[in-house]
Amino acid sequence: MPEQGVVYLDGFKLSLQELGLTRETLNNHVNGRIIPFMLDDEMRDLYRRANDDPEPLSPAEKNRVLGRIPPEDEERLCQERLGCTKEQLYEKALTQAEDLSMLECDMIIRGCDYDWRNISNKATDLERIMKLSAEDRDLVLKGREAIKGPAILRAAEKRKQYTKVRAAEARRKSEQLKIARQGHRAAWVQAMVDRDLPRWGFVVMRTEYSDPRSDEAWKRFQERYDTVGKLIMQSWSGRPPKAELWLTLETVFVSDAALDGASADALRERFKSMREGLPEGIRRDCFLVQDKLLAETEWLTVRAVNPDFDPEAPLGTLEASYDSQETSITVQDLKGFSGEIQLPLSKVFDWLHYSLLTDSETWERRYKQTTQKQPKTLVSYWPYPEY
Repeated sequence: MPEQGVVYLDGFKLSLQELGLTRETLNNHVNGRIIPFMLDDEMRDLYRRANDDPEPLSPAEKNRVLGRIPPEDEERLCQERLGCTKEQLYEKALTQAEDLSMLECDMIIRGCDYDWRNISNKATDLERIMKLSAEDRDLVLKGREAIKGPAILRAAEKRKQYTKVRAAEARRKSEQLKIARQGHRAAWVQAMVDRDLPRWGFVVMRTEYSDPRSDEAWKRFQERYDTVGKLIMQSWSGRPPKAELWLTLETVFVSDAALDGASADALRERFKSMREGLPEGIRRDCFLVQDKLLAETEWLTVRAVNPDFDPEAPLGTLEASYDSQETSITVQDLKGFSGEIQLPLSKVFDWLHYSLLTDSETWERRYKQTTQKQPKTLVSYWPYPEY
């Protein structure tokens, strides 16, 4: 396991304390400050050896040249994130490069600890290397280039495909938004209108009863739930004549003291027992749980539960193809997943409901999004709701 407060930078093992940084601010452009690239006589000699003949270098020395964490830490992270060894990952790059996911490409090219979510506003190695003298800069760059094997080169080629296709997709989406801005209402709202649903909504279960304040808190929650639902759908209603979808929003609130502190499995059984009798349009593939009635928080959240979750079934991991805007789902992404998600109430009425209605998201992808992203606030003509 990596040591707390320790980082590996430019081939050196350093403490965050001696760098005067936290892990969150490591390498950040804070007030224009960039950590200088570190180089001493020992590392200069290692770069020269790599440039002259990289074969005799040990795995640890090669990782130092590339500015990576130790091999044993890379191996552990490869197992955690991808469920395979580093050797198997590199073998895939050599024999099945076209099948590499973007995450796999990044881990081969940049190291097994690379995480795109943690690079915002950070100085890259190249930015820092460019501040070296011409002689030292040439030494570092040539040493690193000499040590790159065919697996890294093939992963880099595949990564270029991702970049090119995703840039084209971003341009296409930009054009879609320009067109949507002139439209009557968002495409997904129109799709809801076209379905002409007699009603739509969820079952919402209460699990807190023992506190004498909970009855009043439940009443307030129901009122707030209805209010938020109306406000969210009004914000999506488009130009007149507006799509008044909030008028057909219905909720089945379940309050039964027998559910006090009920487990997810008990709640699933209760939902299944009532599922066939639900009115048309009420979701039968998901129900909501409010188990924080007395929580004092500005942001109201609920649990969305998959009633048919099977803990024995294989996890729905996914390697996204290079022409997809979606990222891969790994075993690490699904750590703690138990067939449910926690989300802001505001995302229930657009993103969650529409993704269930159209079957456009898996529960595993919903879990990844809600645990790794902050919810977006979207403009009223955005074609489809997002988390």
